[in-house]
Amino acid sequence: GFKEDFESWRSSLTPEERKMVQNQATGEYNKKFRKSPEFSKNLPDEKLKSFANILGKFFDTEAADYKKELERKVPNYNQLLEKAGDK
Repeated sequence: GFKEDFESWRSSLTPEERKMVQNQATGEYNKKFRKSPEFSKNLPDEKLKSFANILGKFFDTEAADYKKELERKVPNYNQLLEKAGDK
């Protein structure tokens, strides 16, 4: 599932990369940090692509679950007529 994929991706990060991602997440809403060069740094392309694949799988699964949920929640609009017809 997503958790296992994310954990394996996260374990592939070097300690420096992990620290950089943590600092960027912590300083996300700090205007001064957002203007610093550290905020503009990115992970290597292969790690970004693998993370994008993991997120893609996650969203595909969520979309499928959402569609299944909608199918289950569609009410039977004729149920009232059917009950009235049974009497």
